[in-house]
Amino acid sequence: MTIGRSFLAHRDMARSEDALHTNQRETAAHQAARLLNAHPERDWRLRDLAELVHLSTSQLGRAFNIHFGIPPMQYLSHVRTHRLARLLRETDLPIGMAMVQVGWRSRGHAARQFTAILGVNPLSYRRKVARQGSAAVRKASHPCDNGEEESGSVRVGL
Repeated sequence: MTIGRSFLAHRDMARSEDALHTNQRETAAHQAARLLNAHPERDWRLRDLAELVHLSTSQLGRAFNIHFGIPPMQYLSHVRTHRLARLLRETDLPIGMAMVQVGWRSRGHAARQFTAILGVNPLSYRRKVARQGSAAVRKASHPCDNGEEESGSVRVGL
């Protein structure tokens, strides 16, 4: 690691520590979750996250599993997936750019994680949301709207 990278890493860690604003009752696992939610775009390493909350990696893993039922890095994948889903719904960003924006560096890895968590790949998700949105617009503007969903509509939930 070069001196420049080392400095940047420590500077970023200090900023993340500021983001903790710990209160007495918050557990280290909750602090870690807050950090992951606040900065999913960061290139997180379990070692760095554990250091920020003053636990060993194994202690953090155990505590995180107790509180959230999944390991910290799996939790991060969920955070990134749901942020990506929101970007796909609310913006026209190219999928690859949206993936990078939420913290994934590999498009293939991002697509596998997204599909594993939501059950559909990012492109299909965007298409379903677009169809669902245009169906909702057609339905809302239909003068004979009786409040029933159109048959064949796609329900995509988060």
